Amino acid sequence: MPLTNPLVKGVVYPDGYVMGTGSDGRQIRARFFDKTLIVFNIATGAAESTAVKSVTTLSRGYVIAQTFRGLEGAPSLNRSNWAPHPKEWYIADELNGAVVDRLALTASEAQYFADNADFKAIGWTKDGAAGTANQDPRHFWDSESKKEGEVPVANLFFKIGDDGKPVRCDKDGKLMKNDGTYVNSADDPKVAAAAATEDDKAAEATGVMGTVKKYGKTLLWICGGALVVGVGAWAFKAFSKPRPKGK
Repeated sequence: MPLTNPLVKGVVYPDGYVMGTGSDGRQIRARFFDKTLIVFNIATGAAESTAVKSVTTLSRGYVIAQTFRGLEGAPSLNRSNWAPHPKEWYIADELNGAVVDRLALTASEAQYFADNADFKAIGWTKDGAAGTANQDPRHFWDSESKKEGEVPVANLFFKIGDDGKPVRCDKDGKLMKNDGTYVNSADDPKVAAAAATEDDKAAEATGVMGTVKKYGKTLLWICGGALVVGVGAWAFKAFSKPRPKGK
């Protein structure tokens, strides 16, 4: 079953965007990671309880495609409902013995998904030395970051750049750094709002000066006329008083 909403270059998507449903009936959604991740490294052949926690700082953004696997049998706290898999898993049929449980997606549908090499770069390998790289270590044993792996981050957006790499952006597609600041500071709404306020002030001042210039001469004539009338009235009153006789 093909994806109904495969990722497309230049389109803005929210973290957790549902791309469609696989042939097994499971939804497939895109999770975007570009900051730091808690990972649990396990030596080859060792028990999952021996996992060593560390923090990995990502060098770029990754789109991790997740499927809702559900819980088989009794509920378990050791397994995530939303399980991520690399590109290679999606472009191959999932077999249960000789039975096909899930048909492969096309290469174009899964082209922007993180692959095995990406999972290794992130540190998501259950058996590090063996390099199987087909599991997100947060999703097994008692991973304390399980919630991070399952719950999409609010107000986190990404898009696929011209080079095919996922990059962080805001809801309008303006590029952002992994610390939440803008690549171009002028794109920051706060900066734009401050600039708009300054523009409004400048426009207001310009408008006042324009009014003064426009009506300045008229005001001067009015004031001058009023002054002349006032002086004339005073003079008329002064010289119109009767003078004492003999003087």
